[in-house]
Amino acid sequence: MLQQLDLFARTLASNVDSMRDWSDNTSGVVTRTNALLAALGLTPNENPPLDAIVANAMPIAEQLVNAIATLPGIVQLLNEGTKPQANGAVSLTCKNGQAQLPGMMNLFVAGQKVTVCNK
Repeated sequence: MLQQLDLFARTLASNVDSMRDWSDNTSGVVTRTNALLAALGLTPNENPPLDAIVANAMPIAEQLVNAIATLPGIVQLLNEGTKPQANGAVSLTCKNGQAQLPGMMNLFVAGQKVTVCNK
């Protein structure tokens, strides 16, 4: 532990001039970053710690990822259901007539209107 501390101190001492230059050159960036964070409502000593914010956001992000993961399956199911069958094996007319949907309700799948038939 002491060796690591000594190595850290020697490295720091040997780079003081370059650290001063870096500090002088980046102070404007830090100031503007602080102003941006303050404009977003994040101010020192008044906000929850970053780890608490991330911990609260993680379940929401996980739910979002799980929801997005189901999209390819849903799209594939819709695509399979809208493919025309070979040789016109499926009738495209309603045997018992079209169902009357309430109001101005229209159903669209993959950008095409879908007709709902009576049982």
